[in-house]
Amino acid sequence: VLDISVDFVNISGFTILSYWVFNYYGWGGIYLGSCNNNISYNIIKGFCDEMQIGIEVSDFSNNNIITRNIIFDHQTGIYLSDSSNNLIKNNNFSGNWVSIEGHNSNNNTIKDNNFKKNEHDIILEDYCINNTIISNTFSNVRCCVCINIRYSNSNTILNNTITSVP
Repeated sequence: VLDISVDFVNISGFTILSYWVFNYYGWGGIYLGSCNNNISYNIIKGFCDEMQIGIEVSDFSNNNIITRNIIFDHQTGIYLSDSSNNLIKNNNFSGNWVSIEGHNSNNNTIKDNNFKKNEHDIILEDYCINNTIISNTFSNVRCCVCINIRYSNSNTILNNTITSVP
């Protein structure tokens, strides 16, 4: 729906219904292919049975702030690929297959987010290095894992709260 390929953009106050939309990058709501952007105070709703992403941060998109969004009913809420030094803070995730998924993304901070009734909450894999997952709340995980880190190293996980995991 929104394709951001220039730096220093502020996206705030939108309601995005990201239903079966296909573009060059994939399915979904917001695509960031740039740096130093602020994505805040948005409601981003998907349809989880479709392959789609709420916010995609790819192609060396660095130093972005994603904060105070409501992201729900997506295949992947936020997808990080080849992107570093991003802050994902104070967001609410629910009803997603995966809330945050990262590949080859380094030095990102995932902080003070609320995860509720997702299948998987955070997956970092394939050389995600030196990321910080701190002070998040995980509740009512539907199926599998709150935090899954594979083929990655030097990540920090601190002061998270996990409740009601089956």
